[in-house]
Amino acid sequence: MAGLIILAGGKSSRMGQNKALLKVGEQTGLERILERLSPLLSDPILVTNEPHLYEGLPVQIIADNYPGRGPVAGLEAGLVASKHDWNLLVACDMPFVSRKLARELLARRGDYECIVPMRAGRAHPLFALYRRSILPTVQRNIQADVLKMGAVLDASRSLYVEESELGQVDDFEDALFNMNHPSDYEKAVEKGLDGA
Repeated sequence: MAGLIILAGGKSSRMGQNKALLKVGEQTGLERILERLSPLLSDPILVTNEPHLYEGLPVQIIADNYPGRGPVAGLEAGLVASKHDWNLLVACDMPFVSRKLARELLARRGDYECIVPMRAGRAHPLFALYRRSILPTVQRNIQADVLKMGAVLDASRSLYVEESELGQVDDFEDALFNMNHPSDYEKAVEKGLDGA
């Protein structure tokens, strides 16, 4: 079994409000992520610097060990806290995450350390699998002020999985949809009303 690490540490400055708690349909984005992925992944961890906002959710709530250093610091905190060798990292602003895509990434673990979906030539490191063995690399990068997720992938045994290799994942595009701006949230609400 693999673990689940959800990042909710950003300032949501472009959105103007907390993205994790925005409702899409009857649930918040965070609740949707937990409902969709909990059957496949265990011991969910929420990395946030505002723990009081998430009290009562069925997650272990932790703070960044390196506050203000972005997603790579959230990955570091999650890997330190996790009991699992492998963990799926998910950003809190992805309300249509796909269990099918997560299952396909898990099936490719092998001898890799990072397994990352690709769409239209772009890697998506905020819906990707990470092995705990990368923790020293992540920590070195943070201490050296190298904060791009791509630098972690470049320094690790990474497998990039192209959309064309995932024909059975029929919700690939929606799975990687994220809400950065109010217009993205409007689209998410429309999709949610359509049953996505």
